[in-house]
Formats: sequence, structure tokens, C-alpha cells
Amino acid sequence: MNEIQQSPYMGKIPIPQFKMIPLSKLLWPQPNRGKESTHVDIIKESVLDNGLMGAIKVFKEDGDGKHKVADANHTTDSLKDIFKENPNIKVPCLVLWWKDEEDIEDVQQTIITLNHINKVWSLYDYIKSHAEISSRKNHKIMCEIRDNMRKYTKFKMTNGVVASIYTGDSRNHGSLKNGTYELKDCDRFYVDKFLNKLSWFIDQEGKKHFKATFLRRLVNKLWQSARTLNDTNLWEKLFNKVLDDVSTIISLPNQPLPDGDEVFDEFYSNVKKKVGLSS
Repeated sequence: MNEIQQSPYMGKIPIPQFKMIPLSKLLWPQPNRGKESTHVDIIKESVLDNGLMGAIKVFKEDGDGKHKVADANHTTDSLKDIFKENPNIKVPCLVLWWKDEEDIEDVQQTIITLNHINKVWSLYDYIKSHAEISSRKNHKIMCEIRDNMRKYTKFKMTNGVVASIYTGDSRNHGSLKNGTYELKDCDRFYVDKFLNKLSWFIDQEGKKHFKATFLRRLVNKLWQSARTLNDTNLWEKLFNKVLDDVSTIISLPNQPLPDGDEVFDEFYSNVKKKVGLSS
């Protein structure tokens, strides 16, 4: 690997080294979020109309003579499209020489930091990024969550709903965003029941009836009951009764599902009483 001369510091702050690098040597790094073709097209039009008004931030050259792009990956792809007949054209880059391009954890954290300043990452962006770091002990479960976010969208189960199924939270999902989430063995039963039964139920009743906010509340409340009851048979009885009552509401003309904290709490409390549980 070719060593680059370290740039001077600005006080105690390291500053990047400017370098013209061929487009063909710029790579989209693995622990990044997915590519959005529409975003690439928008940037391409802007570059063609206004010029390239900034440098691309990259990591040091790796063992293959390539540079992972730390920021402006979509810009890089738009330039590759513009100059597809001349892939070795050099573009202005800022080399983050103090960052370790071989350390996937450092690469990911740098990308998240830079992107957080610009376009906010979605929940799926975080999951996808964590799932691509195979050295982590929770790699398998992160891949599972990523794949299920893709799979269950057809059942009107948004990424937030799928995240709630795994974490039990109705929103935020901090452990998924920071990559520390792990599924306990005792929780596997509930996750599988949620995924299978809820997707089947939504498909049977019709996706048009379900808002993501309702589904997140439903999952959150059922998780709370799972923690309290610690009885899978009783919990499943409660789950089935909740779905039965939801089905009854859907069958009534012009009757919306309980969507709102107070009205949903009242609905859930009534269902619990029907199966012999205190509200």
C-alpha cells in the first residue's frame, strides 16, 4: 500500500490531504446505506447544470490501490455515470489520512458521522450498515432484521413495525441504531409469533385497514404483557383475542381501529379483561 504524506494539523485537529484520484479507484464501502438511483440522478443533473462544487471525502488507499468513499457516495456514482466513457478521469478528493481504512468499525463510524451531518439516516440505513459487519457477534440477527424489513413491507408492516417486533419499543429503537441489539433466546418465541401471525392477519383482513401507528401500539402493548405474564400460553391466548376483537371492529361499517394512546389503552384493557386478566 502506498503511504501518503500526512497533512499538517490545524492546532490539534487533523485536516485532510487534497488529492486528485481516478474515479475508477473510488469504491462504495460495505458498511454504508444502500444506493438510491433517484438520488444519483438528481445529483447528476445538478453537477451537469452547476458543476462539481466540492471534493469527495475518502479513506487512505487500501492494499488494492483503491479508496473507500467516506462521504458523497451518490455524487461519486453520478460522476461515474457522467464520465462512463472515461472512468480514469481524476476528481478532487480529500483524504482522511488519520482514519483506518482497514478497520471496518472505524469506517462505519466515520460514514455515519459524516452522513448524520448531511442526510439523516433512516432506521433501515442503520440496520443495513450493521448487518454488513460480519465480525460482530450480533451479525446474524442484524441480517435477519434487515431481510425481514424487506420481506414484510408487502404486508403493510413498515420498518418501524418490524423494529418494534424485535425491540418491543413503539419508537426510537436505540439499540438497533447503535448496533448493540441482541435477541434473547426467551424472546424468539414472541418475535416469530408476531412476524407470522401479524402478517397473516393483515393479509386476511386487508392492508388498507392498518396504520403503522396502530400496529406499533399493538406490538408494544403485547410485548409489555409478555414481560408481565411470562407465560407463553396465556400470552398467545391474549394475542388471539386481540386479533379477534380487531377483526370484529373491521367488520363494522365506518368503524375505525382505535388509533391514539387513550383510546387504544381502553381497547387493550377491555380485551385483557375478556381473557381474565386485570387491566
